[in-house]
Amino acid sequence: MQEFLNDYGMVWVGSGHAHNSGSDTQPQAGLWHPEESLPSDSSFTVDYDKVLKNINILNGLAGEGSLKIESTSQRGTLKVILASEWWIQRDIIKVVF
Repeated sequence: MQEFLNDYGMVWVGSGHAHNSGSDTQPQAGLWHPEESLPSDSSFTVDYDKVLKNINILNGLAGEGSLKIESTSQRGTLKVILASEWWIQRDIIKVVF
């Protein structure tokens, strides 16, 4: 199994046995350490106005507000294409189509 994972750049982290080698404080090579992934510049902020502006541009390109003809068994009807709904919170962006 370890060879298979190694072929894809992954590391086996579980053995099923409790084992303590005394190196718990040392980071293991090849594992992801989230604390090291944070930007070193703490002044980074998200420009939510720019995000919303770009979402509105994308919705416009997707046809927001335009009409589409839907065929039924006997006739056609016009349907307004609605924008996708976005909820932006501190740590999450949720999209509803």
